[in-house]
Amino acid sequence: MNDSIQRRPPFLDRVRARLNVGARPDTATAAGIARRLASRTAFVRWPPDAGADLMLHSDPDVSAALAAFPRLKELLAPPAGTR
Repeated sequence: MNDSIQRRPPFLDRVRARLNVGARPDTATAAGIARRLASRTAFVRWPPDAGADLMLHSDPDVSAALAAFPRLKELLAPPAGTR
C-alpha cells in the first residue's frame, strides 16, 4: 500500500469528531471510508469526474490491476505444458 493510505486520514478524523462517532475501525476500513468520503466531497465540490478520478487514483485494487497490465499476456496465457 502506498504511504497516503497507511497513515491516519485527517478528513476521517474531522468527520468522526463532527458526527460524534466513537467506534474505531481497523486501518484498512478507515482508509476505505476516508477514500469514499473524499470521493463524495470531490463529486460535490468539483466537476463530476473529480470524484471518480480520486477513487481510481487512490484505490489499491485499481493500482494493483494497473501494475499487472505489463504482464497481461503472461497472466492470461495457459499454464505451461497445456498447449
